[in-house]
Amino acid sequence: MIFKKPIGIRRVFYRAMSHLVPNFFKKFLLNSISLTRFYQTIIEIQWYLFPKKFYSQFGEDAVLVQLFDLYGFESNKNNFYVDIGAGHPIRGSNTYFLYKLGLKGICIDANKFNIALHRFFRPRDISINVFVGQGEVVNFWEFSPYEYSTGDIARAKQLVKGGIKVISKTKKESVPLKAVIEEHFDFSSRFILLSIDTEGFDLEVLQTNDWDRYRPKFISVENSGISEIQNYSTTFEINRIGHYLSTLGYKLISKIHISEIWLDSKIKIN
Repeated sequence: MIFKKPIGIRRVFYRAMSHLVPNFFKKFLLNSISLTRFYQTIIEIQWYLFPKKFYSQFGEDAVLVQLFDLYGFESNKNNFYVDIGAGHPIRGSNTYFLYKLGLKGICIDANKFNIALHRFFRPRDISINVFVGQGEVVNFWEFSPYEYSTGDIARAKQLVKGGIKVISKTKKESVPLKAVIEEHFDFSSRFILLSIDTEGFDLEVLQTNDWDRYRPKFISVENSGISEIQNYSTTFEINRIGHYLSTLGYKLISKIHISEIWLDSKIKIN
């Protein structure tokens, strides 16, 4: 699908807004929470008005669409996704291209501002501000850039030592994935994709699903512990995510940088 660039007043509007944030001003923006939010919003407007062909950080959405076709799942409105750690609604999103194709789903993020952007730019989706986990209270660290935000204290402390700016620290009560899906899932649609990017909590998120009731065809998950595709039957001790998904009956079919795409092993090429 080819998306045409906007013309007329929308293009004029974007160019005018872009000039509000010249390059020399970016460092100043990042030193203020409110101005940081403003800058993030301007960038989302840029991506909205001048659409890209694909949007994921490492091209995961481009690979997913090809895999859907390869295994006989058309990218149509009958498919439903769940995006955990959804981040920004457009820039870097694993599911925005699917949204543009007419799909909808549940987008979950612990960052309130990200969810506010989701509700504005993606009104068909169900956007939820919650931390997905085992049900315990967690300390959520919001960083700038937001991509580093995490509930993993050890990782957060490493980021602080590395000079990453802390925006806020809040306590959040986590909610199991199965509870979120049970309340909001569109059971008239096919569960095509579960996308997870939670900066250190990916395995914990996976463990809170009810896999007998809510079983996606594809799973996209960040797994930075393994640098290339390997035989997971021999690397369980160093790859807990791979071990867990393998025992659930999923197989690894693609690796893009630190992202992995897994497929329900019952599904064969069409």
